[in-house]
Amino acid sequence: MATKTTTISPELDPAMRALVQRVQPTVEHALGRAAARVEVAWERGGPDEFGQSTLRLRLNDAGVEGSQEFPPSQLSQDSFFRWQVNKLWDDVLSDRIRRAREAVHQDLESSEV
Repeated sequence: MATKTTTISPELDPAMRALVQRVQPTVEHALGRAAARVEVAWERGGPDEFGQSTLRLRLNDAGVEGSQEFPPSQLSQDSFFRWQVNKLWDDVLSDRIRRAREAVHQDLESSEV
């Protein structure tokens, strides 16, 4: 089984790093048992609509990746942040399932030839 890694970009200032460390348990809880195989990365995102810096959360599960940017203020809104992380994880899993289904269909088509 692959080991989960969590990477926090050294570009983040101490206040942002502290926010990431505070919400990391929420991310791990959303991933559940899959946390052992998912790569998690936190990095500086682009500016939001108000010009404020954001944090980008990236989840990578077996080469299928999804990301979302959060203004620091959203990391303090526990229920909203938990919902957003669950939605991001759902998107990654849906994409992984779609890719697996496409691979099965291709295998079936090639075996019929």
